[in-house]
Amino acid sequence: MAKNLLQLLFHPNPLKAGLLCILACCLLWKSFEYEKPAFFSAIDAKIVDTMFLIRGEQETSGSVIIVDIDEASLKEHGQWPWPRNIVADLTRRIYDAGALVIGFDILFAEKDRTSPAVLFNRYRDLLGDCDEQLLQTVGAISEYNHDRLLGDAIASGTSVLSYMFLLREDSLKNPGATPFPTPNITIDSEEAGFPDLKLISAYRSIINIPEVATASSEGFFNVFPDQSGTVRKV
Repeated sequence: MAKNLLQLLFHPNPLKAGLLCILACCLLWKSFEYEKPAFFSAIDAKIVDTMFLIRGEQETSGSVIIVDIDEASLKEHGQWPWPRNIVADLTRRIYDAGALVIGFDILFAEKDRTSPAVLFNRYRDLLGDCDEQLLQTVGAISEYNHDRLLGDAIASGTSVLSYMFLLREDSLKNPGATPFPTPNITIDSEEAGFPDLKLISAYRSIINIPEVATASSEGFFNVFPDQSGTVRKV
């Protein structure tokens, strides 16, 4: 009886071979402590590339449209960056065309220097005897503030603005700046530690100015290539 059980247990068959391979892979993975060596990462990357090559190009659904800044646009409106009243008008046109959500892959981290309100303040000495109250009134009118115009246009629909992480130190870190997203991170699992999250460490974030930051949400647009220099994950 015992001999028959041993023969049955050690008799090779496809099921046992498969289970043995799975067990060996699990033990190998555990030995790396969830970190794949460069050799296995390279193989994994090539497998992903081959799968996409075999799959081929997929037909687009038409639900996502890229509004590009092309040469014809630059010829009509001049060099980039454009005054933000033009970007505000473009944003409203896209909403009016039926866009449900607009995603911006552009940062508006500084004030628009072409705003009449900014020019008034910059060249006060040239205005001479202009009344101070007049200057303040001009600055408060939204039509003379291109940043406020763009912020109002963005807020008129559903949109996602961009921000980016700066990975090198530039001595411009402002601890009092409003962060986005929230800096609070909660780890539910008692077994998982903060290092297990494998978060990317950045020096600071570059965000949009408050007048423009009126979108429903924001997301960073940094890209992080893998060891081969190709971006395969987002």
